Amino acid sequence: TIGVQNPEVAGLTGVYSIQVKLHDGTIVDQDLAVPGDVITPGALSQVDIHPVSLYAGATGALYVSLAVANPLPVNGSIRITLPLDLSIEDAAGMTVGATPL
Repeated sequence: TIGVQNPEVAGLTGVYSIQVKLHDGTIVDQDLAVPGDVITPGALSQVDIHPVSLYAGATGALYVSLAVANPLPVNGSIRITLPLDLSIEDAAGMTVGATPL
């Protein structure tokens, strides 16, 4: 067992290769096209989403908290889909904050 770190984002790895050599470097056997693997997305944890005010008809902030298993890429995004009975009245005025753990 060796300490191999997977890529930080999900997707297909590159192709593997393997060679068996003698002590002088002579190749005995090889496979230079071992198919890659699919690295799967990590799971979100500690997810909590709720309106800050729970009064009927109130307008206010939406609290969102989550922990990601993999780093969020610089150009990455998080998409939140609201239930049909909640609406965003002023999406242009939306602000987002993040607190690293």
